[in-house]
Amino acid sequence: MHLFVSRRPLPVEELLRDYLRITGSDELLNAIQELPDAFEMRRELSGKPYFPQIPEIKFSISHSGGFWACVFQEKEIGLDIEDPTIRREAIPIDRLAKRYFSPEEQEFCKDKDLKAFLKIWTRKEAYLKCMGIGIAGGLLGFSVVSDDALKAIINERELYDLANLSGFSDTGLIGAICIDHRLLEGELTWSQR
Repeated sequence: MHLFVSRRPLPVEELLRDYLRITGSDELLNAIQELPDAFEMRRELSGKPYFPQIPEIKFSISHSGGFWACVFQEKEIGLDIEDPTIRREAIPIDRLAKRYFSPEEQEFCKDKDLKAFLKIWTRKEAYLKCMGIGIAGGLLGFSVVSDDALKAIINERELYDLANLSGFSDTGLIGAICIDHRLLEGELTWSQR
């Protein structure tokens, strides 16, 4: 699994090739190069992106402010990033929390800064993307907080805080990945472009 972070959108097809090189997936890389036509990204009705010619590769895309990110792997995945420095002073956090967060999540955010709110938001959005339903699937249908702590697992899906990646905090971003298995040490790598 590899996460690409950039200050601008990058061609997903190009990143897929880079991902296959990074992971040593020569067989898939060769298969892509042998496709008669250029392969393209499509979206399901829910908005979840996919490559019809390469269904074994799963990926998720997110953007916030001047940042753009994409993560690849061979299992279902959801990604969300948020840039806490962009026009956030105008956002009514309490009102948004009441509208989209469970009572436990609202309590977790109470008297805390924007980062606490965004940690919940990114986990919720990453989970919904992993499930293939996006925000339309309902932010209120589940909680990522229990006993005033962020949960690591929701419905057998693991939530991973990107701040745990070495050097990721240097980007200033807050982010989360949701996957359908336990994340192993060193399984997630990342690069900034």
